[in-house]
Amino acid sequence: MAPIARDANGTVHFVAGDGRRRSIRLGKINQRAANEIKLKVEILNTLIVTRLPTDIDIASWVAGLGDDLANKLAAVELIPIVKPLI
Repeated sequence: MAPIARDANGTVHFVAGDGRRRSIRLGKINQRAANEIKLKVEILNTLIVTRLPTDIDIASWVAGLGDDLANKLAAVELIPIVKPLI
């Protein structure tokens, strides 16, 4: 599996389980928050690729996400769509 990278523009890049390159634009957030999201994206992607169940920590994090980030993660198929994208 390819590593996940975060660029200077606040975008997380990763290779999904289907082999396609995906990107999530985080916008202007601090380095610590961006790194935390990058790590969670890596975990979510690994869980999908390996078909393992989600652990309680990741499930809690996803449940507490705001609509904006949740929709971005759903758009790249890391989580189910919770609200329609408008």
